[in-house]
Amino acid sequence: MIEDISKSNFKYIYQNDESYISYELLEQVQPYFEVDLPNAEAKEKIQWFKNIFWLTTELDLGLAHAIHHNQAGRNYIEVLEDEELKNKIFNSPWATTIGSDIDLKNSSTVTIREVMDGYILNGEANWLSNVNVADYSTIPALDFEGNKFKVVIDLNTVDHTINSDWPLITGMRMARPGTIVLDNALIPKNHCLGAYGYPNKFHYVEALNATTFMTSMTANIVALWKEVHSFAKNIGRGRDLQLIDAEIDVFTMLNRWMERLNQYTLGEHEHPSEGYWIQHLHLYLFGKKTLHKVLNLSRIMGIQPHILRDGKSSRVFRNALTFSSNMYKFQDYENLWGDENHSEIDMDLYIQYNFDKIIHNTPIPETF
Repeated sequence: MIEDISKSNFKYIYQNDESYISYELLEQVQPYFEVDLPNAEAKEKIQWFKNIFWLTTELDLGLAHAIHHNQAGRNYIEVLEDEELKNKIFNSPWATTIGSDIDLKNSSTVTIREVMDGYILNGEANWLSNVNVADYSTIPALDFEGNKFKVVIDLNTVDHTINSDWPLITGMRMARPGTIVLDNALIPKNHCLGAYGYPNKFHYVEALNATTFMTSMTANIVALWKEVHSFAKNIGRGRDLQLIDAEIDVFTMLNRWMERLNQYTLGEHEHPSEGYWIQHLHLYLFGKKTLHKVLNLSRIMGIQPHILRDGKSSRVFRNALTFSSNMYKFQDYENLWGDENHSEIDMDLYIQYNFDKIIHNTPIPETF
């Protein structure tokens, strides 16, 4: 069982120079994060998420995000059919390999083409945390028909270049991104995990990664709320209606996140359905809306330490600002549950199906 980081002295020995994650730093956090997450018992999974939550609220979202992306890469390797690469990663000491992972970004241009001895990748995968120090990366790639696939790139064997010549970002600097550039790069056939969609063999891995992302977001909201609320109380404005409105949303988000964690104890994450994913997207966007609301309160009240370019006093705000921009956009919201001809959710059907599940134990259809 991994240890509870909140009961350790890590907060006092951690030296944050906002550089990239390192093998040495992984060794420091190893007692709190070294776990076979996809196969761990529910209580250990929840402790892992709790440790991510604590890192974000008490130290640095950038560090938590870097650990998240390292773990996300390991999670995908779990379902890889290449035993040689799996052995290299899982039979080596935990802190001696670093992974990186990314979902599809609008700026990503990686294409995939099948050939006799594998797949050819071309293009750029952008916004990859850890990539400057990573041993492997898991990225999406599109075929010429627009289908999305998940592929593994062994950065020690696949020809590539890395571009990290980006301006210093506002926050989350330990997780600041880089770009993998691929030019007719050949990967083995078993390094393609298959196409996205429901179901697929990495569906459960996707759910773990989504829960981790939701954990970081919720913790960032809570950390920023604490600072904003403390400032408001100090100036005698702690019970203004805008503060109360935001507080309700913060606690709603916190409780919904905890309900998500409890689903692991109930086994509801083992085979996530399309219904699970549409609920996840709504919770995700509610969290983003709440984060924007708390960020706006800081701006309205003029919390001066938050405008500092560097330093601990502005870190939570800078991290929140960066996190809020690097997320699913409201304008991209669409109905994920149904066919392409229905852009909106049929609320009545959604309510009916869920009541039938609760009252009569009737399975919810996979599509509307």
